[in-house]
Amino acid sequence: MAYFKWIPKPALVAREDLMNLWDAWGIQMLVIGSISFQAVLLFGNRRRSMTGRTGILMRTIFWVTYLFATEVIPYSLGKLTGLRVIDPAQPDPNIELKAFLAPLLLLQLGYPDNITAYSMEDNRLGWRQVLNMAIVVAVVTGVLIRCWSYSIFVFLYFPMFVAGIVKYAEGVWALKFALGWNIGTTGKESAPEIPHFLRDLPEETHDLKLLVKAYYRFHCLKPHLENWIYHPDDVSDLHLSIEQSSSADKFIVTEMELGFMYDVLYTKAPIIYTKLGLIVRFVSFFFLFVTLCAFRILARTLPRNVSAYTNFTFSVLTVTFLIEMYQIVLLPFSDWAIVKMAKRHKWPLVLPFLRSLAPRSARRWRRWSNKLDQFNLLTYCIQDDWTRYIKFLKCFGVQEYIKRNWRLNRMGGPVYFSFSEKVKLWEELKRSEIRGSYLFSQRVDWTLDRFTETDELRWSVEKGFDKCIVVWHIATNICYHRSEDSSDFPYLSNLISDYMMYLLAIHPYMLSVITGDIVFAHACCEIESILKDGALIKTEKDLARSILTAVERPPSSSLRENPGARITSEWDVISDSKRLAQLLWKRGDKWQIIDSFWMEMLFSATKNCRLSHHADQLRRGGELITLIWLIVAHKTDKTLAS
Repeated sequence: MAYFKWIPKPALVAREDLMNLWDAWGIQMLVIGSISFQAVLLFGNRRRSMTGRTGILMRTIFWVTYLFATEVIPYSLGKLTGLRVIDPAQPDPNIELKAFLAPLLLLQLGYPDNITAYSMEDNRLGWRQVLNMAIVVAVVTGVLIRCWSYSIFVFLYFPMFVAGIVKYAEGVWALKFALGWNIGTTGKESAPEIPHFLRDLPEETHDLKLLVKAYYRFHCLKPHLENWIYHPDDVSDLHLSIEQSSSADKFIVTEMELGFMYDVLYTKAPIIYTKLGLIVRFVSFFFLFVTLCAFRILARTLPRNVSAYTNFTFSVLTVTFLIEMYQIVLLPFSDWAIVKMAKRHKWPLVLPFLRSLAPRSARRWRRWSNKLDQFNLLTYCIQDDWTRYIKFLKCFGVQEYIKRNWRLNRMGGPVYFSFSEKVKLWEELKRSEIRGSYLFSQRVDWTLDRFTETDELRWSVEKGFDKCIVVWHIATNICYHRSEDSSDFPYLSNLISDYMMYLLAIHPYMLSVITGDIVFAHACCEIESILKDGALIKTEKDLARSILTAVERPPSSSLRENPGARITSEWDVISDSKRLAQLLWKRGDKWQIIDSFWMEMLFSATKNCRLSHHADQLRRGGELITLIWLIVAHKTDKTLAS
């Protein structure tokens, strides 16, 4: 204690009080924290798929909550392993009440219905979770055995233990189901028979038909499985095809399919809405209800000196019961439940219920194709903020991440992607189908062939995919700020241009380019060298004009020192962008060419992006590129070798 003489006596007293409080109520505090985390996961899960600043904040909160919820429960169980009833004939009620928390914590490891995994990586840990479950169940069993007594209260351990095991097993089952039990092998399941009840549904149930159609299209394609054999004929039936549907319905059906894909990968929905899943759910709920009622009765037999612990345990048990009951109440309102009920639409009261429920589901607020993220390279370089003072973070590899995302948020966030723009996108997609899966250079050549005298532009598409994006992005900006064209082409072209730059700057892995960061950094350095010479450059328009009038110069020293200088040594991004902008500006059909080019770039990126990236992006709100990928996937014959 001599080492602590310098500490004020009140601080030592406070420390002693805190230690006593932790010894007496530490486990209970951890249980409160665990339940709080469960509530955040339950009520905040859908908000993690939002976009913009709100989405980043919600995903950060959700990620921290998910990590704490995963770690708090094992730590709490570790503290409970020290409990032991010395005399089974005269047990300590405090020990019994604390031991009762062990199966309660086991139940919380099952997580809410709307989350089984935070990311795609979690889905690949299914077998590890089986082992974890075995270990945790063994620990809980050990705690209950050590705390067993001849008291009637210990009979509450059994129903609570059963409810916990069933709930935990349900979560592990959902995790294993996400990527299929036969992941890594090529499996084939015969396409489901065309649901006859679709033909029987009344005409006024249009939204219900769209939802059922989306479900069976998803069931045939199984887009979340890489090795699933699929043929477009599987959905060629008139009732499942969307070829004759309106443009609005095509996008709604595709968005619903993405919703089903999200549910399969990140929620328990695929297993809950099965016969076994419903049985498991109600068995768990029944035992929890029995425990709650029995606890209320048996609590009266406990001594009054433990009333605080008794009231706490009953409160925690009640909150847990209410959370489970809330999830059961929500069961009939999901897309999966609507599809299941549609099969029984001739039953009394089912069809009226579906008539009111299906439209709400079809127009649910979470729609990935309604927002488009934008990243303008010129705006990014013009911004002068505090991020220039965090160069010391470069050694940790986070400087560029913070800088890009901070400036992205200052650009205003995602913009609305209107219905007319979706229709235009669908028309371009149909035109692009004839190119099949050919190389990017061939596809863009065919795009230029649609117009006359375009040989002078071909040099600009002979570069790498990432360099092509940068050059055409800058050229598009130059033309956009000079143009007085009132048609939709300039706006849509600029929209897709900024979106492709957003993918290159923020999600380069979705473009399957390995030099994206190097190319982006090189372009920023060259543009910033122009900014140093032009003190009056304040806006995108000023910078675009300066690039157009820039003279050719040798590479700056910062470019020569760049580790990726070998990749960009022969590339003058300013000269290329200036030359392309001048060539395009002379043409009367420049905006048709620019629009067609960006559409082809978008479709090429869609084909190159890996499935795992599309799936992982769903939890962040999704991307337009993922929506297009799913549309194209339905037209791809996976039974062909190439």
